Amino acid sequence: MLLFSQTEQRRSSMQRKSLQPPPKPLPVGRVRKDGEEAEIRYDTKSGNYLFRWKGTDGRPKQAIYTPPWRVRVVVIAEVQHAPQQTFLYRYTVQVLPDSPQSLHAFTLLTDAPVQAVRVVQAPRGSVSIAVGTYPKHRCPIVEFGFMQSLRPSERCQVEFRSLLPPGINSCYALGEAPLMRVPEELPSVLEALLPRPGADEARGLTIVPVQSPSIERLVQDWQVALTEGWVERRVGREVANRLQQLLAQLRRGQRDTAKQIGTGLHHWLLARREACLPEAFALISETLPFVLAHSKS
Repeated sequence: MLLFSQTEQRRSSMQRKSLQPPPKPLPVGRVRKDGEEAEIRYDTKSGNYLFRWKGTDGRPKQAIYTPPWRVRVVVIAEVQHAPQQTFLYRYTVQVLPDSPQSLHAFTLLTDAPVQAVRVVQAPRGSVSIAVGTYPKHRCPIVEFGFMQSLRPSERCQVEFRSLLPPGINSCYALGEAPLMRVPEELPSVLEALLPRPGADEARGLTIVPVQSPSIERLVQDWQVALTEGWVERRVGREVANRLQQLLAQLRRGQRDTAKQIGTGLHHWLLARREACLPEAFALISETLPFVLAHSKS
């Protein structure tokens, strides 16, 4: 049985970023479209949006929109080798104690097949699992829906297996928010501004199986890991330099030299494992040996 370090999870959860609101939340101020006019106000204290407009009876109307992206969540991902040449992916989804919302659903985007998806631990209630391609994300997903939403300070662990190693992709969290009650049908100028499904979620980055792992993608993913703060900067820059050297040797056809650089890099980072989160470490410990073993001579 594979063991995942709880100490590593506690350490990494204190250092990683929580998932963030969409890059383009609702506009604030007066909005106009096709002769219609309305106003959107943002309450910094509650995080809600106030919609105001003139109703069909000529009187002022208003409605409150609570965005579901206000949930504060961190995701911890670990990957280890498993039997039958597979990789075991485990995710700990933690709702932060100060989160203003509970967690209703969590989604991973992956462009590679997964198998044996299961819930390892959930505080209460059942958890639905959906694996497939959802139009709202336009790519394969693994989605976990909580029949009883995860409250602040609660966590859930899920896992699956894949034949392919990790790369970086997006993940999403949907908070539990009340339905917006309106005194009459929203004017089209406001209706058009409401986020569509998939655009109303908090989002971040994590590691998932990738369909076409390569050294080129690994170099790019490592830069993302460095930007995200998954690795101590000095160590991260050294790894980036060695990956560039490895890539240069492969492009010259020096596969054996490239493998030597890769093996040395793996051992070098293993001695400095405390300098990186498990997501960053998995890119070198799992993905690098895989792509070197499958690279063309």
